[in-house]
Amino acid sequence: MDALSAQHPEMKIPTIRDIERSFTLQVVDRLWMDHIDALDVMRNSIHLRSIAQRDPLVEFKNEAFRMFDELKLTIQHYIVDELLKLLRGDLQIRVQQPAPQPKAAPLRKLRTNVDDIARASGQAKSDGSEERAKSHASRKNGASHRGSNGRKPVVAQPTHAPVSARVGRNDPCPCGSGKKFKKCHGA
Repeated sequence: MDALSAQHPEMKIPTIRDIERSFTLQVVDRLWMDHIDALDVMRNSIHLRSIAQRDPLVEFKNEAFRMFDELKLTIQHYIVDELLKLLRGDLQIRVQQPAPQPKAAPLRKLRTNVDDIARASGQAKSDGSEERAKSHASRKNGASHRGSNGRKPVVAQPTHAPVSARVGRNDPCPCGSGKKFKKCHGA
């Protein structure tokens, strides 16, 4: 198999070492997941040993150590077993070239929930076309959105909005800041 791999490097035929590595990873992965599940079951039931006047933490450590030793022996057993099957010829390996992956088609019927959110919040939906038109016009005129330091200029907010007599202290401020009236213009 190694000679075949050396003769045809373009076919990417796995070598014996590649196969050993693959078997080892598969065995360790499967047995490690089983070991973690067994530790979880033991952790949930170890408190019963306190009834027998034994410290559950010490019992857990001792049992986990014993289980880990068994895990190491089991890993060795399964790896040797699988590799011996390979050497006896009970196991056949077929090398197949992977099929080329088709390119993903663009999404055609993409639907968002912008309309639903706008309806639920009571706000008008903006697709951003007004902002794009403004930015396009300012670029044509040579104006830039950014100042000389690379930051966007801060637009001055009106300091005081006209306040009607009916705005309550805990109502949202009519200036649109999102704060309560008492924290914004009612102070």
